[in-house]
Amino acid sequence: MNLLNNIKQYSLRFPKSMAARKPTGGTLTYKELESCSNSLACYLKNNLPNDKSPIIVYGHKDPYMLVLFLACVKASHPYCPIDTSIPMERTVSIIEAVQPQIILTTESLDIEHPKILSLEEIKSICASTERDTQIDITIKDEDVFYILFTSGSTGTPKGVQITAKCLDDFLSWLASMVKAHNINGPLVFLNQAAFSFDLSVMDLYTSLFLGGTSYLLDKETQLDFKKLIPALKGSGVSVWVSTPSFANLCLADRNICGDLLPNLKLLLFCGEVLTNKTALQLMERFPEAKIINTYGPTEATVAVTGQEITREIAQRVEPLPIGRPNPKIQIEIRKENGQPADIGETGEIVIIGDTVAKGYLGQPELTERFFSERQNGGQFTRAYKTGDAGFIDEEENLHYAGRLDNQIKLNGYRIELGDIESNLINLEDILEAAVLPKWQGGKIKNLVAFVTADLDAQESFDERAFSRNVKKQLKVKLPEYMVPKKIIRLDSLPMNSNGKVDRKKLGELIK
Repeated sequence: MNLLNNIKQYSLRFPKSMAARKPTGGTLTYKELESCSNSLACYLKNNLPNDKSPIIVYGHKDPYMLVLFLACVKASHPYCPIDTSIPMERTVSIIEAVQPQIILTTESLDIEHPKILSLEEIKSICASTERDTQIDITIKDEDVFYILFTSGSTGTPKGVQITAKCLDDFLSWLASMVKAHNINGPLVFLNQAAFSFDLSVMDLYTSLFLGGTSYLLDKETQLDFKKLIPALKGSGVSVWVSTPSFANLCLADRNICGDLLPNLKLLLFCGEVLTNKTALQLMERFPEAKIINTYGPTEATVAVTGQEITREIAQRVEPLPIGRPNPKIQIEIRKENGQPADIGETGEIVIIGDTVAKGYLGQPELTERFFSERQNGGQFTRAYKTGDAGFIDEEENLHYAGRLDNQIKLNGYRIELGDIESNLINLEDILEAAVLPKWQGGKIKNLVAFVTADLDAQESFDERAFSRNVKKQLKVKLPEYMVPKKIIRLDSLPMNSNGKVDRKKLGELIK
């Protein structure tokens, strides 16, 4: 595999080069990454059956998590990352879906499981193994490299299986895009996203593929400007990878500019809509840096299209284009009747090609619903129906035009509104639930939940106390970014002529 071969070569040629580091001081060299992942892989091979079953990796932004990821793969087991920010109930549901024989951790995980290795135990295993340990890597193109769980419409998260070939083809494309910008000096990638979010693949593995350094920005640092500004100043970042929402957060402080990040040459965005306003503000703050807007779902390995956003484009084209596809990817726009859409005509975005995932873990019916096989030149390739609306313009650029279903993106996170609704309905006293996005300035600002509740036994009703209680219960079940900002109780939810919840009428109630 190209990625693993590249890392091995960097460990031999530049053993002391940093593969990853944190603002708080944690570091990992390429030599350490290669040798420690080999040692741990040997342990896994000797202690697990050769069944290619997934392994859970639990933690948050510790450089050693890279060792755990690669060790799993080298031992012929895909890894499934879970960030510490994920609520325990959801963490447990993912573990139950994966059924791992072993869980590797860099943080404390207080659950019942027959085999959980702590970071101390893992380091001890690596230290007791020969440092020049070599391992026969047998991963093939169609073997699953990693599994990422995304929001599911039934309230149960779904695991997207990304193969080694998916990742290699994605990295070859993105790495060529980065190299085309001729970045001089150290190649340092900003890692903003948690490892359980697919945006992190863009910076983490592109950096390792090119011999760069991943600068791991933990959640606590991101939320505190007193920590964030000195962390950015000491980063040496040359390639910024984040959601547009994180960029907007940074733009709120005038100190975050080209003077603070003099090495910054490239900004890569994915995960949600990059607005014209944000792009233009970034051009003012970082005049020496180029901006690339990308698009892609988790099911197609992070991103499949890219477009450099110039000032002329940002001032003329709204919404911003998301570019042309990876050469190994074909984009089709299909109308509701399944026929191809004309130039400029909106329809569903269908992705066909080598970076399309293998499907959902343990969910064959769901896989069959969204994935299919296409024959091209005597060979079969996978296709994925995204549920995203879009169109292709006369210059062959793809444009995103929202969701066709009940799925949205908020602050870079893909969220099935049905997932939140299912968890709401499962709360005590809640009878019905509908969750809608609140739009402001052409983007989603937050979420609003409308519910009906069985509160007849109560003599009085405190709206604020009710809302606080519902949010408190939801935070046990869902990540914080999925908890609606506002909970509105209604006597009944309005229905349309089809007997379904009238979301248009509910939308009119959002202020």
